[in-house]
This record gives sequence, structure tokens and C-alpha cells, in this order.
Amino acid sequence: MALDGLLEISQNKGATVTQMTRNEVSDILQILKALEGVAAEAVCDRITSEELVRLDALHKVMVAAYEQRELTTYFEVDQKFHQTISTASGNEALSKNYQTLTRRIQ
Repeated sequence: MALDGLLEISQNKGATVTQMTRNEVSDILQILKALEGVAAEAVCDRITSEELVRLDALHKVMVAAYEQRELTTYFEVDQKFHQTISTASGNEALSKNYQTLTRRIQ
């Protein structure tokens, strides 16, 4: 977790959760947006029927959560939706970086 930037390790103090500034969050969101674009383009040629079914199911849950104003559920499922796309892209480096960055801003 320290390597992912989630924790800061201090001698004689232990581990603490890393605090992020608004600018840092904004920068990460900009990178995530770019990664999502690359993943979406790559997945068009690679996605399986099973992955499409999973995306459809996740989308339906997102719509229901939005309509019921369950924002926590909506954002959790939205993250799973986008992670599914990045994984389905077949680009392991993209998927791992996407996952690391989303964990940093959760």
C-alpha cells in the first residue's frame, strides 16, 4: 500500500493514510479519464460476450442506484464498471495502473 501511495510509513510512528490535495485528486482524475479512453478503444476488438453481459448488469445496477439516489452504491458500481472495461482491454499495465489510481482517490 505504501508503494501505491496509499500509506506513509514513518519511523517510530507507523503507517498513516496519505492525505491528498484537491489538485492531486484532479490530476489523478485527468489520468483516469485518459486511461478509460485507451481502454474503451482497445476493448472494442477484444470484449467477450460474458464481459458484455457483466457490463450490462453493472449498468443496470448503476441506473437503479442513480434513480434511488443511492450515491455510494452508484459510485462503487461505476468503479467496477470501468475496471471491467480496463481489464477486458487486455492491457495488463493499463488495468493495474487504473486500479492503483482509483484506490488512491477512494
